[in-house]
Amino acid sequence: MQPIPITDKIKLIPGKNNASFPYANCLLIEDEVRVLIDTGAGKEQLQLVEPHSINYIINSHCHFDHVVGNRLFPQAKVWAHALDAPPMRSVEHFIDLLGFRAWPKLMGTNDNLQVTRKGEVFWISLGHNAVFRYQTSPVHYEFNDGQVFHWGEVELQIVHTPGHTPGHCAFYFPKEKIVFSGDIDVSDWGPFYGNLRANLDDFIISIQKVISLKPALLLTSHHEPVTAEVEAKLIKYLNRIYEREEKILKLLKKPRTINEIAAQNIFYRRHLDDRFVFWEKMMICKHLMRLQKQNKIVQRGESYLAIS
Repeated sequence: MQPIPITDKIKLIPGKNNASFPYANCLLIEDEVRVLIDTGAGKEQLQLVEPHSINYIINSHCHFDHVVGNRLFPQAKVWAHALDAPPMRSVEHFIDLLGFRAWPKLMGTNDNLQVTRKGEVFWISLGHNAVFRYQTSPVHYEFNDGQVFHWGEVELQIVHTPGHTPGHCAFYFPKEKIVFSGDIDVSDWGPFYGNLRANLDDFIISIQKVISLKPALLLTSHHEPVTAEVEAKLIKYLNRIYEREEKILKLLKKPRTINEIAAQNIFYRRHLDDRFVFWEKMMICKHLMRLQKQNKIVQRGESYLAIS
């Protein structure tokens, strides 16, 4: 797909396969400098932006489908939030962020985590059908919430939106009332918080923060541009968190283990492989932690029970 003009200086680079994981939409800024936000659109799509002329890459966060193409721009300076820079630079930090060391306990296996390197790509193996691919990237500049950058006519404000990852960010163009919200993506897939370092309360606040910006146009990593009913779609996306939580709370009218909750497929209609089981269980854990903090459930051994 060809780049989609958003303004005369901003273009959306559609991700391959409708921007479904492991691909993602990217945003190109063409002003006094050329800036690309995220690099997961796919190699063929990224060739459309004339890679040799990109000055800066800004990564919304550290996940593979947002940083994988950084290597195609060796001359560009890479920017990321300070909290997501360590896992971008180090596969060990990335493993810690995703919580892969919790795999044996959550999955009930004796599989040992194995990391092999093939060229610039790390292959993280957690079992016979659970392999993750990752590619580290240098980070030349670490930004923080509220910073504003001017590249000629285009003004961009960093909006720190943690929850999905600690350093996840959205990007606000105040003149145009446009928000590129990364993986706050209003897709049926999300919200996704299946990482050890994901924070459910932060995610809720971050979605509310994007709503408060009142964007006229919402651009995201895994969804087509949202031009109408932006607030309503963000609220529906936010409410999915509460709906999941209510389903879990209803199940806990009698004691249930994490495995028993996961068998109900609250997050995924079906588990394509063990990775989906792991993500399901990790997100269940996030809700259980939140419900315990609210004194709505108690833990009894390996089981959880709602407080009547």
